[in-house]
Amino acid sequence: MPKNSESMDFIIKTIIKGIGRRTTMNFAIITVHTIIKKLEAKYDFLRYIEIDSENYSEGVNAVQINNAIDSVNAINLGKAVNEIIDALTKSLEEEPSYYFITEIKDEIESKFESLDKEFGLNLSFKQLNYIARRIEKTKTSSGISIKNSYASELILKTLINVLNRKIPEAQVVKTLRTSINKLEGVHDTLKYVIISDTPDSNGYYDIEINPDIDYAISVKVIAALEKLIEEVGKSIKWTTESSFLKEFQNTLGDDGLSVIKKFGIVFDRMESTLQKQENELITRKTLKTILETVGKKTSVIHAVETIDYVIKNARLKHDVLKYITIDASRYNEGVNALLIDADINSVESYQLGKALWEIIKKVQEINRDANFIDEFKKGLGSESLQKIEDMGINLHLLEMIG
Repeated sequence: MPKNSESMDFIIKTIIKGIGRRTTMNFAIITVHTIIKKLEAKYDFLRYIEIDSENYSEGVNAVQINNAIDSVNAINLGKAVNEIIDALTKSLEEEPSYYFITEIKDEIESKFESLDKEFGLNLSFKQLNYIARRIEKTKTSSGISIKNSYASELILKTLINVLNRKIPEAQVVKTLRTSINKLEGVHDTLKYVIISDTPDSNGYYDIEINPDIDYAISVKVIAALEKLIEEVGKSIKWTTESSFLKEFQNTLGDDGLSVIKKFGIVFDRMESTLQKQENELITRKTLKTILETVGKKTSVIHAVETIDYVIKNARLKHDVLKYITIDASRYNEGVNALLIDADINSVESYQLGKALWEIIKKVQEINRDANFIDEFKKGLGSESLQKIEDMGINLHLLEMIG
């Protein structure tokens, strides 16, 4: 088991980042600091969570955990964390609260597998409670109750249709089975999804929903289906021009989308999670467009050398760039010389955005081309342009500088 100081450092920073994604990083750290200070009267050990109020602008870097917290009983720490989270969710609307709880639950479990149990956190209960309220609200407003089996079948068929456009039938089945096997230990309602081991005479696999799923608690079915959609989306690389969730919703159509929304499925949190998966794709697209824009005026080798030089210098300021390397022996291969580690997907998009903005700015300065940003934007395309702007990359400012 990790030390309390390590666990609390991760938990507090995860909470701050989760709130920050829904508001602003400054609001998040001020709010968390205020709540912790209020709770110190009840939990005196919270004084060991030190947040420098003069450096709120540093975000999570303003947080320091005093090692004295290692001597505190883990269950007592868990009680305090639960109260911090409860206080924070009151400052958010119901839907953002659900995504916030689910997101920090996933991140904490990915880092410390048994922390929920050892600290006595009740994130799973909080998560299911929000889903239950969401279902009740949907039923009340629509007057419609949708069966678990119907919604599950609709989602499964849609996943199959989307995957069939990307990969062969056998691989579709393998992808679904792998995703279900991975999740079934936590989401037991997925046991009702039956996939045959061998194809029929026409080469098709029999995939069906056991009708007993209708006796399962809808809250658990919804949680399982949302994770299945997310897991399938993460298992296949999708282009930034046509994201998985967009294809999934388009394939559902207006009627199907209306049904599963009434059932209780919500896409916002999945979109946030899968956005990180796109870090690698948008990074490659951005760097590829820079190379092509510079290469047209000079040469491929010069373009790659420029990018290599800029990244090596910017790496001192932006740690995220450690995930990007360029093979000097392959300068003449252009974009194929770029090596991007998949771990870049674990980075916060705003951090990646700062690093990419720095690269674009430095390349513009080196090439002294007044039209560089305009040509870069054209090469990037409208969808990828929107994505990097969402990451905080202000190209209009660079145009003014240029």
